[in-house]
Amino acid sequence: MLDQLQLLGKQAEEIGVGTVGINVFPEEEDKVSLGWNRELIEALDERGFRVILRPRNLHALPPHIVEELLDDEVWEHAVGVVFSGDEVLGNGDRAALETVAGRLRERELFWGYVEFVGQKGESVLASLIPEQTVRTHSVPPDELKNYTPTTARDRLLRAVRERSIRLLYVRMFTAPSYNIWEHNTAYLSSLSDELERGGFVKGDLEPLSSFSPPLWAHLLFVLSVSLTGSVVWGAFLPGKWGVCVILAVVLGTLSLWGDRIAGMQYTGFVAGLAFPTLSVFLLIDAFREKRLGGKVVTAAFLVVFAGAFLVALNLFDQLFVLRIEQYWGVKVSFIVPLVLVALYMFRSRVLGVTIGQAVLGALKRYELVILAVLGIGFLLYVTRTGNFPLFPAGAVESRMRAMLEQVLFMRPRTKEFLIGYPALWVLLAYRNKPMRAAYRVVLWLALTVGFVTFFNSFCHIHTDFVFILLRFLNAFLLSIPVGLVYLAGIWLIFALWQRMERWGV
Repeated sequence: MLDQLQLLGKQAEEIGVGTVGINVFPEEEDKVSLGWNRELIEALDERGFRVILRPRNLHALPPHIVEELLDDEVWEHAVGVVFSGDEVLGNGDRAALETVAGRLRERELFWGYVEFVGQKGESVLASLIPEQTVRTHSVPPDELKNYTPTTARDRLLRAVRERSIRLLYVRMFTAPSYNIWEHNTAYLSSLSDELERGGFVKGDLEPLSSFSPPLWAHLLFVLSVSLTGSVVWGAFLPGKWGVCVILAVVLGTLSLWGDRIAGMQYTGFVAGLAFPTLSVFLLIDAFREKRLGGKVVTAAFLVVFAGAFLVALNLFDQLFVLRIEQYWGVKVSFIVPLVLVALYMFRSRVLGVTIGQAVLGALKRYELVILAVLGIGFLLYVTRTGNFPLFPAGAVESRMRAMLEQVLFMRPRTKEFLIGYPALWVLLAYRNKPMRAAYRVVLWLALTVGFVTFFNSFCHIHTDFVFILLRFLNAFLLSIPVGLVYLAGIWLIFALWQRMERWGV
């Protein structure tokens, strides 16, 4: 133990039989390791258990100390490592991280890249040894106390099913103390049974082999994105072919002679702006020409699906699947298409009024209240977008999500089945009926939200493609009864409005 503490940079001395004295800061008390229980680890290894070590880092350990720690014979009994604490071993010194990466590669040990935890140094280590990196999920102790065995189990199952998690680090419950053994036994049994029922296999873990899309495929994707982006540009300004050439040259050059990962991200970002926007433009044009029907709707869905499918192929790289690198610009890709669609509606004269007339023209007081509520909803929409929303789901929404997961297996995206696609059904139902321009603007923007969300689902490349398709199908089918409910609500509101107008409101 004295040797271990000295290796960690702590001066310790034996002050009595079985007693060691060491000076540490209060914040370091839970970070001082007492070393490995070698007898236990060897016994577990001999009995066929797969040993996963949990070393803790002290910030900025020099490389030679890290190397001595990794030379310990205990590592010969391990199959992998999940780092303990808020940083990975070697964090604080690039050379130390490279030492850790080299030793893990030499010993063929995987390491658990724990999602949502944010251990310092994890992204650097993952980029150094992606071939030894395994996506891992765990419920932290401070969160576990707010879970029941059922909700914790469902969270772990969701991570495996929806985000391709390959390693679960399962913590045990510590309360209630009077039946803790039965409590945890039931928890583990239920988790194991549900994993098997879902078709997942427990056993030896192998990291993913290296893979990436061929360069020629990426360049074809660059060309398709450049063409689509230029078409969107041409809806507002001249020179679309010049824009197409500029986009192709910039994105192609970045991919060929720059950072290829950055090239993939920028290309995906442009696609996220162009394809959903173009699909809505097609519907707006059809609405203006009074030919909005099933064929045009199908064509619009095919356009956004084609873009989403190309993005999924383009990002099918080991670094994106492991979520070491991610499709970025999510919030921007949710806002810019809304702005472009709003501008295009007035430019194409599909509403027959100007922006001022649409927003302020002859609106009743209660209609201003409705628009204010919708504005608040838009702000919530923006803050709830992305991997780390400012406002988490409320209790009602969480219960709804849990119910949908149980009934439909793959929960549909809320922005699709509650906002986007129902707005499309309302537009179809009222395509030949009078409606205020402001309300049509709201419906078109809601539809854009649905298409952008549909596209964004395919950018989560760590989720299985089949599951993404199932999620879309569930959202599409569920949006039909939701749309019928909305139509019934609109009919009821119009009936009330007629009475309110009689009262002079």
